[in-house]
Amino acid sequence: MKIERLLMVAGEASGDAHGAEVIREILRRNPRAEVFGIGGDRMRDAGMEILYPVSELAFMGVVEVARHLPFIAEVRRELLRSVDARKPQAALLIDYPGFNLRFARELKRRGVPVGYYVSPQVWAWGSGRVAKMRDVIDRMFLILPFEVPIYESAGMAAEFVGHPLLEEIDHLDEPITADGDRLFRERHGLKQVAPLVALLPGSRLQEVRRMLPLMLEALRHVRLNAEIAVAVASSPTIPASLYRDLGCGEGVRVLTGETHELLRAVAAAARTTGGCAVVKSGTGTLEAALHRTPMVIVYRTSGVTYLLGRMFVRIPYIGLANIAAGRRIVPELIQRDCTPRRIAREVESLLMDSERRSMMIDALAGLRENLGSAGASSRVADGLERLIESARALRSKQPGVGAQ
Repeated sequence: MKIERLLMVAGEASGDAHGAEVIREILRRNPRAEVFGIGGDRMRDAGMEILYPVSELAFMGVVEVARHLPFIAEVRRELLRSVDARKPQAALLIDYPGFNLRFARELKRRGVPVGYYVSPQVWAWGSGRVAKMRDVIDRMFLILPFEVPIYESAGMAAEFVGHPLLEEIDHLDEPITADGDRLFRERHGLKQVAPLVALLPGSRLQEVRRMLPLMLEALRHVRLNAEIAVAVASSPTIPASLYRDLGCGEGVRVLTGETHELLRAVAAAARTTGGCAVVKSGTGTLEAALHRTPMVIVYRTSGVTYLLGRMFVRIPYIGLANIAAGRRIVPELIQRDCTPRRIAREVESLLMDSERRSMMIDALAGLRENLGSAGASSRVADGLERLIESARALRSKQPGVGAQ
């Protein structure tokens, strides 16, 4: 059954990218389909009507979310008014569980079928959250294969669609070459015969403010500091002036919209002059892994958020690259361990130890097969069509209700 009217909610940059691919697929099948809700620039450019932009909802940590609760409640009310007025055939909620799981309950009360794309990290937090999700989510679209039995054992409909990064990253299957690295450096005025270090501090304002100064300070402690070429992958939702204010001076290139090109260049440098990335824990670690870019994963949050997390998290690592691999293949520096000097030691080791880089590259190369095949957006669109058809068939069987 074709999708004619769909509500979508994505609250982060990664969800915006994943959602955009789904929208393109839906509109390819039905150019007249209406898609509306919360998203970012990519979802808007793909054809979605944005009721609230992602940038207004990208809060991080318990304290930050608590300060914005009145605004979040108002967004939820306005969104529900739109649902009541426009009556979507279904809703696709993308990640962002703090908002989306509560919102899903309201959608279910209104009889809107709910699909959920990109699972909350239930494998880290335990099964209690799955039991709560069962009552409000009709179908899970999962991007990591080991998530499927977790949901199916709880009686939920779930399918593995493959990881969306496999279709979002251009030139993923093309060979990484020294010539590509050289051309990238020429285009951005980076030193040619020098180790190349990429900094990925995240996409949210709060995390960039927290992580970027640590990363820049760490590079000042690296013995090879004067010889390093440095580039920062910036977020399009954050003003360029903030990166300057946080310490990105003349010797640091700030690049927007070129994260994958940067990671490819670093991957090429890792095989020659030396290169690595310092990546804030999150989707960026998988992006680096898919490019086979040696890296160190870093993360620091508020003390309150970290202590609450430690009470519930049940896995020994937090980096998605390590989680997807099922073992620690990349070093992680978390909270107290995430200091400039500790980061500097890892960077120095990766730049100076070619054998260690090679071992990490080999380990990262084996990660891709754990992520399925490209085409996640098409599989999600298929699943949404089945969800809508199932809901229609169920309504038609109810006394006094005809097929719609």
